[in-house]
Amino acid sequence: MLSPCNILKNRDFLGRQEEMRALLEVDSRPDPSIVVVYGRRRVGKTELLEQTYRERNILKFEGLEEGGRARQMEHALYQLARYANDTSIEKLRFTRWLEFFDYLGRFVEHGVWTLYFEELQWLASYREDFISELKYAWDNTLRRNPKLVVVLCGSASSFMVGKVLHSKALYGRVFKEINLRPFSLSEAAEFIGRSRSAFEGVRKEAL
Repeated sequence: MLSPCNILKNRDFLGRQEEMRALLEVDSRPDPSIVVVYGRRRVGKTELLEQTYRERNILKFEGLEEGGRARQMEHALYQLARYANDTSIEKLRFTRWLEFFDYLGRFVEHGVWTLYFEELQWLASYREDFISELKYAWDNTLRRNPKLVVVLCGSASSFMVGKVLHSKALYGRVFKEINLRPFSLSEAAEFIGRSRSAFEGVRKEAL
Protein backbone atom coordinates (compact mmCIF):
# COMPACT_ATOMS: atom_id res chain seq x y z
CA MET A 1 0.00 0.00 0.00
CA LEU A 2 1.53 3.30 -1.09
CA SER A 3 1.10 6.72 0.46
CA PRO A 4 1.44 9.13 -2.47
CA CYS A 5 2.45 12.80 -2.22
CA ASN A 6 0.14 14.89 -0.06
CA ILE A 7 -0.17 18.15 -1.98
CA LEU A 8 -2.24 20.94 -0.47
CA LYS A 9 -4.16 23.36 -2.64
CA ASN A 10 -2.22 26.58 -3.18
CA ARG A 11 -4.83 29.33 -3.05
CA ASP A 12 -2.28 31.84 -4.35
CA PHE A 13 -1.61 29.83 -7.50
CA LEU A 14 -2.53 31.89 -10.56
CA GLY A 15 -2.15 32.00 -14.31
CA ARG A 16 -1.04 29.02 -16.40
CA GLN A 17 -4.61 28.43 -17.58
CA GLU A 18 -3.57 27.19 -21.02
CA GLU A 19 -1.03 24.79 -19.57
CA MET A 20 -3.49 23.52 -16.97
CA ARG A 21 -6.06 22.84 -19.68
CA ALA A 22 -3.46 20.86 -21.62
CA LEU A 23 -2.57 18.77 -18.57
CA LEU A 24 -6.22 18.19 -17.68
CA GLU A 25 -6.83 17.02 -21.24
CA VAL A 26 -4.25 14.33 -20.55
CA ASP A 27 -5.98 13.48 -17.27
CA SER A 28 -9.34 12.99 -18.99
CA ARG A 29 -8.06 10.57 -21.63
CA PRO A 30 -9.11 6.91 -21.49
CA ASP A 31 -5.53 5.94 -22.37
CA PRO A 32 -2.17 6.09 -20.57
CA SER A 33 -0.04 9.12 -21.44
CA ILE A 34 3.50 10.41 -21.38
CA VAL A 35 3.88 14.16 -20.79
CA VAL A 36 7.10 16.17 -21.19
CA VAL A 37 7.45 19.52 -19.39
CA TYR A 38 10.56 21.64 -19.55
CA GLY A 39 11.70 25.21 -18.88
CA ARG A 40 14.33 27.08 -16.94
CA ARG A 41 14.65 26.63 -13.19
CA ARG A 42 12.23 28.52 -10.92
CA VAL A 43 9.78 29.16 -13.75
CA GLY A 44 7.02 27.24 -11.96
CA LYS A 45 7.06 23.73 -13.47
CA THR A 46 6.69 21.90 -10.17
CA GLU A 47 3.86 24.08 -8.88
CA LEU A 48 1.99 23.79 -12.17
CA LEU A 49 2.23 20.00 -12.22
CA GLU A 50 1.48 19.47 -8.55
CA GLN A 51 -1.47 21.85 -8.42
CA THR A 52 -2.99 20.43 -11.61
CA TYR A 53 -2.55 16.78 -10.64
CA ARG A 54 -2.83 17.05 -6.85
CA GLU A 55 -6.04 14.99 -6.78
CA ARG A 56 -4.28 12.15 -8.57
CA ASN A 57 -1.97 9.72 -6.77
CA ILE A 58 1.45 11.23 -7.42
CA LEU A 59 4.74 9.41 -6.93
CA LYS A 60 7.49 11.97 -7.41
CA PHE A 61 11.08 10.92 -8.06
CA GLU A 62 13.50 13.82 -8.03
CA GLY A 63 17.04 13.58 -9.34
CA LEU A 64 20.09 14.67 -7.38
CA GLU A 65 22.34 17.34 -8.83
CA GLU A 66 25.42 15.25 -8.14
CA GLY A 67 25.90 11.53 -8.70
CA GLY A 68 25.99 8.92 -11.42
CA ARG A 69 23.46 6.27 -12.32
CA ALA A 70 24.02 4.11 -9.21
CA ARG A 71 23.56 7.09 -6.86
CA GLN A 72 20.43 8.27 -8.69
CA MET A 73 18.92 4.77 -8.55
CA GLU A 74 19.66 4.48 -4.84
CA HIS A 75 17.90 7.78 -4.24
CA ALA A 76 14.89 6.72 -6.34
CA LEU A 77 14.60 3.55 -4.26
CA TYR A 78 14.89 5.64 -1.09
CA GLN A 79 11.95 7.77 -2.26
CA LEU A 80 9.90 4.68 -3.19
CA ALA A 81 10.63 3.16 0.24
CA ARG A 82 9.13 6.27 1.86
CA TYR A 83 5.97 6.00 -0.25
CA ALA A 84 5.65 2.30 0.59
CA ASN A 85 6.67 2.74 4.25
CA ASP A 86 9.05 -0.18 3.70
CA THR A 87 12.71 0.42 4.50
CA SER A 88 13.71 -2.88 2.89
CA ILE A 89 13.13 -1.29 -0.53
CA GLU A 90 16.00 1.15 -0.11
CA LYS A 91 18.34 -1.81 0.44
CA LEU A 92 17.62 -3.12 -3.06
CA ARG A 93 20.33 -2.64 -5.65
CA PHE A 94 19.63 -2.45 -9.36
CA THR A 95 22.15 -2.08 -12.15
CA ARG A 96 19.73 -0.88 -14.83
CA TRP A 97 16.85 1.58 -14.84
CA LEU A 98 14.75 -1.14 -16.48
CA GLU A 99 14.91 -3.14 -13.24
CA PHE A 100 13.68 -0.12 -11.30
CA PHE A 101 10.83 0.52 -13.75
CA ASP A 102 9.76 -3.13 -13.62
CA TYR A 103 9.75 -3.05 -9.83
CA LEU A 104 7.92 0.28 -9.71
CA GLY A 105 5.33 -0.98 -12.18
CA ARG A 106 4.03 -3.48 -9.63
CA PHE A 107 2.78 -0.63 -7.47
CA VAL A 108 0.89 1.21 -10.22
CA GLU A 109 -0.78 -1.60 -12.16
CA HIS A 110 -4.24 -0.30 -11.28
CA GLY A 111 -5.76 3.03 -10.27
CA VAL A 112 -5.18 6.70 -11.06
CA TRP A 113 -1.43 7.22 -10.80
CA THR A 114 1.08 9.83 -11.90
CA LEU A 115 4.76 8.90 -12.05
CA TYR A 116 6.48 12.26 -11.88
CA PHE A 117 10.21 12.31 -12.69
CA GLU A 118 11.61 15.70 -11.67
CA GLU A 119 14.95 17.19 -12.77
CA LEU A 120 15.16 14.40 -15.31
CA GLN A 121 18.56 15.45 -16.62
CA TRP A 122 20.07 14.72 -13.19
CA LEU A 123 18.05 11.56 -12.67
CA ALA A 124 19.25 10.25 -16.04
CA SER A 125 22.79 11.58 -15.46
CA TYR A 126 22.43 13.21 -18.88
CA ARG A 127 22.44 9.72 -20.44
CA GLU A 128 19.99 8.23 -22.92
CA ASP A 129 19.70 4.81 -21.29
CA PHE A 130 17.07 6.12 -18.84
CA ILE A 131 14.81 7.02 -21.78
CA SER A 132 15.44 3.87 -23.81
CA GLU A 133 14.75 1.62 -20.81
CA LEU A 134 11.67 3.64 -19.88
CA LYS A 135 10.42 3.07 -23.43
CA TYR A 136 10.78 -0.69 -22.99
CA ALA A 137 8.97 -0.62 -19.63
CA TRP A 138 6.23 1.60 -21.09
CA ASP A 139 5.61 -0.68 -24.05
CA ASN A 140 5.62 -3.89 -22.03
CA THR A 141 4.14 -3.06 -18.62
CA LEU A 142 3.35 0.54 -17.66
CA ARG A 143 0.91 1.37 -20.45
CA ARG A 144 -1.37 -1.50 -19.41
CA ASN A 145 -2.86 0.85 -16.81
CA PRO A 146 -5.15 3.19 -18.81
CA LYS A 147 -5.15 5.81 -16.01
CA LEU A 148 -1.38 6.10 -15.71
CA VAL A 149 0.35 9.38 -16.58
CA VAL A 150 4.15 9.53 -16.74
CA VAL A 151 5.55 13.05 -16.42
CA LEU A 152 9.12 13.76 -17.54
CA CYS A 153 10.15 17.17 -16.26
CA GLY A 154 13.48 18.94 -16.51
CA SER A 155 15.20 22.31 -16.45
CA ALA A 156 17.95 21.50 -18.95
CA SER A 157 16.16 22.33 -22.18
CA SER A 158 18.94 20.98 -24.40
CA PHE A 159 18.66 17.57 -22.75
CA MET A 160 14.86 17.57 -22.65
CA VAL A 161 14.59 18.45 -26.33
CA GLY A 162 17.60 16.62 -27.73
CA LYS A 163 17.56 13.44 -25.65
CA VAL A 164 13.89 13.13 -24.70
CA LEU A 165 11.59 14.76 -27.24
CA HIS A 166 13.85 13.90 -30.20
CA SER A 167 14.66 10.46 -28.86
CA LYS A 168 13.84 7.63 -31.25
CA ALA A 169 12.81 5.59 -28.19
CA LEU A 170 9.87 7.88 -27.39
CA TYR A 171 8.88 8.61 -30.99
CA GLY A 172 5.08 8.72 -31.19
CA ARG A 173 4.71 8.04 -27.47
CA VAL A 174 4.68 11.57 -26.02
CA PHE A 175 1.09 12.81 -25.94
CA LYS A 176 1.74 16.33 -24.64
CA GLU A 177 4.76 18.64 -24.64
CA ILE A 178 4.86 21.86 -22.60
CA ASN A 179 7.69 24.36 -22.81
CA LEU A 180 6.89 26.45 -19.75
CA ARG A 181 7.92 30.07 -20.14
CA PRO A 182 7.93 32.98 -17.67
CA PHE A 183 4.64 34.72 -16.87
CA SER A 184 3.02 36.84 -19.53
CA LEU A 185 2.68 40.57 -18.79
CA SER A 186 -0.93 40.13 -17.62
CA GLU A 187 0.00 37.21 -15.35
CA ALA A 188 2.97 39.12 -13.94
CA ALA A 189 0.74 42.13 -13.20
CA GLU A 190 -1.78 39.91 -11.45
CA PHE A 191 0.97 38.27 -9.39
CA ILE A 192 2.48 41.61 -8.36
CA GLY A 193 -0.96 42.97 -7.46
CA ARG A 194 -1.79 39.95 -5.33
CA SER A 195 1.61 40.01 -3.62
CA ARG A 196 1.20 43.71 -2.80
CA SER A 197 -2.28 43.11 -1.35
CA ALA A 198 -0.96 40.28 0.81
CA PHE A 199 1.94 42.45 2.04
CA GLU A 200 -0.37 45.34 2.89
CA GLY A 201 -2.67 42.98 4.78
CA VAL A 202 0.22 41.71 6.89
CA ARG A 203 1.43 45.24 7.50
CA LYS A 204 -2.00 46.39 8.73
CA GLU A 205 -2.17 43.45 11.14
CA ALA A 206 1.26 44.33 12.48
CA LEU A 207 0.17 47.90 13.10
